[in-house]
Amino acid sequence: MGYIRNIVFWVFVGIVALKPSTFLQAQTGPGPSGRFTNPIDYDTLAQFLVALLDVIIQLAFPVIVLAVIYTGFLFVKAQGKPEGLTTAKNALLWTLIGAMLILGAFVLSEAICGTIRDIGGQC
Repeated sequence: MGYIRNIVFWVFVGIVALKPSTFLQAQTGPGPSGRFTNPIDYDTLAQFLVALLDVIIQLAFPVIVLAVIYTGFLFVKAQGKPEGLTTAKNALLWTLIGAMLILGAFVLSEAICGTIRDIGGQC
């Protein structure tokens, strides 16, 4: 399970390293009126979360594809041995569960945002 923490860590590092403009503006500190400006490009928390989820999806999709390819190699490597097949089946199961969680979060957020837009709000 330690590899999952490593994946989450590197996804977070990738989000910050690859898309810093998503999270930070060039101007920070007190603005012209003497008040602090918002360092995030988004006005609402919902907009920020949608953008964050979009970046996570963009980074997670290639990882999901590579994990499915890896489980294919595990099936080939097993060569019909019960222990190897059990390992490959478990890897495929957890890969699909992870993919469904990530993609399901995206679908759920789009459904919620669509509902909010339908009732006249902005998301």
